[in-house]
Amino acid sequence: MYRAGVVYCSVFTRPPPFMKMLTLLLACFSFLGQIYGSSVPLKTRAFPSFLPGTQLGHVNAVEEASGLCASRVNPNILYTHNDNGDGPKLYAISALTGELKKTIHVHGAHNYDWEDIACGPCDVNGGDCVYIGDIGDHSGDGARNIIYKIREPLITNSHGDVTVDVDAQIRFIWNPHQQDSETLMVDQHRNLYIISKVSDGQGKVGMIESSAWDTSTAIVTVSNLVTLPLSTGNNDPTGGDISQSGQEIIIQTHHQIFYWQVVDGIGIKETFIQNPIGVPFHYKKNVESVAWDANGRGYYTVAEGHHENLYYYARQ
Repeated sequence: MYRAGVVYCSVFTRPPPFMKMLTLLLACFSFLGQIYGSSVPLKTRAFPSFLPGTQLGHVNAVEEASGLCASRVNPNILYTHNDNGDGPKLYAISALTGELKKTIHVHGAHNYDWEDIACGPCDVNGGDCVYIGDIGDHSGDGARNIIYKIREPLITNSHGDVTVDVDAQIRFIWNPHQQDSETLMVDQHRNLYIISKVSDGQGKVGMIESSAWDTSTAIVTVSNLVTLPLSTGNNDPTGGDISQSGQEIIIQTHHQIFYWQVVDGIGIKETFIQNPIGVPFHYKKNVESVAWDANGRGYYTVAEGHHENLYYYARQ
């Protein structure tokens, strides 16, 4: 029997008829299974809602915007970059209008197939960094699987470009092997998350712990993968971001943006086992760039192509 959220599975000194006992046992096991076997926490979660996207302006700095993240150092600045075919450069654009503010040359890096970037904390000593994912398969030629870390430069109104050095880099391999990736994210503890791009959007989520930056290991193995619970009908996902608080995740696919809320006591990878909700998205072919704003009050998207719209989706 069930009373006030408690299941009582009675044991009788004289068993009732077989069918009644079987029914009682099945009901008990079913209820307990719902509690202890479900991956969904019992704690009720109130999902946020976001307004339809507002067009802020146009992005002319890049032809194939493949990644996006919000600066933690420079107010109202977003970083973006081109897909393969460009040099090792980032572009600082206005988060209010999309106009180019500064071109950043990354000395010590190579753009084989940069697919995503993430903004987050640098190391135990503090500071803010941009993580650059050279994780694409270069149209089937195979991925380099390198993540570069650079320290955020100060973006000023002075003329001329800025050059920054690679602060550190990590090489990794997938186990089992994944051919292509377009999503790189970093959490508030400096752990990195890479998601493979696969058929029907059921990408594999792998994690590189922050301690990997402190070791001399030549190549990091990304294993113990989690599968996204999606069915998109396309090769997805194409991008993603974790909020600065580490409590919210958005994942971009060809036709939709998915949202996960991180519950206390459950890690990022485990959160991806849960079913997400869809949030607003101005559909445009080949959107690979999505990012939270620096305060987690909303998110941005921009599509590949010249003179593409920069959209902002504010939290209601």
